[in-house]
Amino acid sequence: MPLPRKVNFSQPSVWPAVHHARTNPPAENPQEIKSWIHLQHVPSVFDTAVANKIDKVVDDHLGTTEAWLAISGERHLGKTNATTAVLVRRSLTGHTPWRTKQTSGWRYVPYVFVEATSNPTAKMVMREACRFLGLPTSGDEGVLRARLCDNLPQMGVIAIVVDEGQNFRRKSATAKAVADGLRGLLHLPVPMIYSGLDLRESALLKQFNDIDDSAGQLIERAQVLDLSKLGDAQGFAEIGRLVRAFGQRLTLIDEYTAPALTDNDLVQTLIIDHEGRPGSILETLKKAAVEAVNTDRCLTTDLVAARLADTRAAKEPGAAA
Repeated sequence: MPLPRKVNFSQPSVWPAVHHARTNPPAENPQEIKSWIHLQHVPSVFDTAVANKIDKVVDDHLGTTEAWLAISGERHLGKTNATTAVLVRRSLTGHTPWRTKQTSGWRYVPYVFVEATSNPTAKMVMREACRFLGLPTSGDEGVLRARLCDNLPQMGVIAIVVDEGQNFRRKSATAKAVADGLRGLLHLPVPMIYSGLDLRESALLKQFNDIDDSAGQLIERAQVLDLSKLGDAQGFAEIGRLVRAFGQRLTLIDEYTAPALTDNDLVQTLIIDHEGRPGSILETLKKAAVEAVNTDRCLTTDLVAARLADTRAAKEPGAAA
């Protein structure tokens, strides 16, 4: 199965390729190996937390009860990686094949994934959800909402996930349009899930002292998962486990070795330099692992250290000049 050079999870056609890469060894083509490395995901405590919270909000958004989920945290923690990994794993391992037509004639799409653009609106979310599902994208908010209400249950949709939720912004108490639109999305038959940076400062959770404000109604129906850096002893142990598990995946590449990933001092340096952010740590390791493909297929401490040096240099004042 050919791997996409750059994955965008808002394109449902890439999901099978991602799942295949994570459950099978890579092809022998060097470019395929490089793409395969970047697609690897090691399940973490974040995956477990995200999966449990998704199940909870799905159970709560029933009958006349409305619920939605905010997955919030600092940059480079791996929020999107954990969330999309849960969605892909669940969507591609079920009994009904992903996006295939059922006996009813409807396609099976259990999860919808949308990326919030700059200055996003509820209309944009619904339009992009329709696009993901292969439905018409024309019409105003009312038409789009009615279309989704009619089609989501038929297609087996469990939830709509919106990434980059911090882009929903609101500058003042009088700027109510975004919050009003987000409140309206709670009327859909499936729950909304938003992932992003510090969502408590976004239009999703930022409250103004106005009893008629939709923001207050959003907050009352919110469930929040705050993900944080893995900085304590337990977190360090988890990152060590993630690094070792990534090394085990690399051994599926023919004649590939990864001695760097058993170097405890290097792992400690990774944790310190990236401040316990598993997303950043795995990204650094993937870049170094790809470099090794170009040489002797040996991921050494020197290769990882060079990547760390690049990261430090980029953080220096004037580095972008």
